[in-house]
Amino acid sequence: MALILSKKRIYSGKKSSEEMSNVRVVVGKEVLSSPYDLLDGIKIKGRLLKVFESMHGGYSDVSEIPSFEVEMFLFSANNNSDSIYFSKNSWAKLRDYGVLADKFFVTIEIEEVEPVEGEIIKVYPKRDVAV
Repeated sequence: MALILSKKRIYSGKKSSEEMSNVRVVVGKEVLSSPYDLLDGIKIKGRLLKVFESMHGGYSDVSEIPSFEVEMFLFSANNNSDSIYFSKNSWAKLRDYGVLADKFFVTIEIEEVEPVEGEIIKVYPKRDVAV
């Protein structure tokens, strides 16, 4: 079971670090950081399920991109939303398939978060929550 982020637009962002790219998806705080009381910079582990390209007001499934494990980092963008940045390694895999920020959407399954200190937290372990 997990948190499923469905058809979330990929944005180019401002943050970047040694491990973290400047590419992100955005989700409401009410589904991730608030219920789990998460702090900025924690590592998120999940799986890329699908990639969609924005086409003439709709979506086109990019089926040649396989599902793979992704690593991301959480940062609270403002009072209402969380920015979830792809790690440099995860973004490199998507980029190499020609996925571009602001033109593509992804569906990602978030399975767990890894605080800097403490134990790994399973995200919605009892049932899938899709947003």
